[in-house]
Amino acid sequence: MDSITLGPWTIHYDAAATRAVYAVMAASGEVACSCTHCRNFWLAQEQERAYPAGFLALLHRLGMSSRHPAEVYVPGSDDTAGWQYAGWFHFVGTMTISDLDIALSPIAEAPGLRYDGIFLVWPGAGTGCGCWFSPDRSLLPQPFTGLSTVQLEFVVDVPWLLDAPDSPFAEG
Repeated sequence: MDSITLGPWTIHYDAAATRAVYAVMAASGEVACSCTHCRNFWLAQEQERAYPAGFLALLHRLGMSSRHPAEVYVPGSDDTAGWQYAGWFHFVGTMTISDLDIALSPIAEAPGLRYDGIFLVWPGAGTGCGCWFSPDRSLLPQPFTGLSTVQLEFVVDVPWLLDAPDSPFAEG
């Protein structure tokens, strides 16, 4: 396993094992939710407007596919930045947490990334994005069963791209 320390988290990860699990998930052909908010999120992904480049690089480093989050949902909207989406991914590995009150500072192993006392954030990325690591296994996809996993949770601001109304109750 490789390891990386990001803020208070030391992550031990197996990118090859994680990629193998995501390959199984991609081959399953599982259909994503078709509500308007999810369709907007998937469209933003297709247009490479869902996540900042630094977050995509972290997903890649840990072996995850940005196309297969375990969960995506809308906790609210922001009139200036679009809709806020949240969700999580899983990867094969373990984690330890040090002092959560460490100094607020840039992180040497990931240029542009900093720890703000709660989240790892990519400031000035154009798309607001924060993430954190958790030992949770919420909605763990079946191919991860029996493996040691870590959950990478995120919040991200995504512009509204659909021609459809942006009501949380509008169905596709």
